[in-house]
Amino acid sequence: MNDKDKINKIVIINGYNETGKDEFIKQSNSFFTNIFNYSTIDYYKKMAVEYFNWNPDKKDEKSRVLLSSLKKLHKEYDDSPFKTTCEYIEQIKICPNDWIIFIHSREPEEIKRLKERYNAITLLIDRDSAIPANNSSDMSVKMTKYDYTVNNNGTIDDLKKQTKIFYDWMIVNG
Repeated sequence: MNDKDKINKIVIINGYNETGKDEFIKQSNSFFTNIFNYSTIDYYKKMAVEYFNWNPDKKDEKSRVLLSSLKKLHKEYDDSPFKTTCEYIEQIKICPNDWIIFIHSREPEEIKRLKERYNAITLLIDRDSAIPANNSSDMSVKMTKYDYTVNNNGTIDDLKKQTKIFYDWMIVNG
């Protein structure tokens, strides 16, 4: 990568469960120098472990509803999910090197606010076999118009190729 290819960008990544969002980010290591990966639900996972005896290895329907509900309640109380995400982004933005921040977010209103505030790119990772979980956050995944969509229906090598295409697209359009 040369200097003209350096990029500092925030990408809001979304997709149903098991569509390959984390694998896409893993494959991005080949194309981006400094990758940061943050989910707006991370805080609630820690809370669920500490206060609800939740097992983080358990990704079932009941767990997804718990996490989504905790986040929704906290948003209604003091908009904390948005505030803490912005605090995280601001810490990275002072980094003198090039970077990309992937922010996992499901809720259309939150995605819209982050996009507007940071001129972020919205990215949907989709898979034909993906089924939304039965909670309000997951059910709203397709309610957002995304800047870029990756259809992850192939192999990991196919996904890596799509990651490169996305990187090139960001250089031109980002």
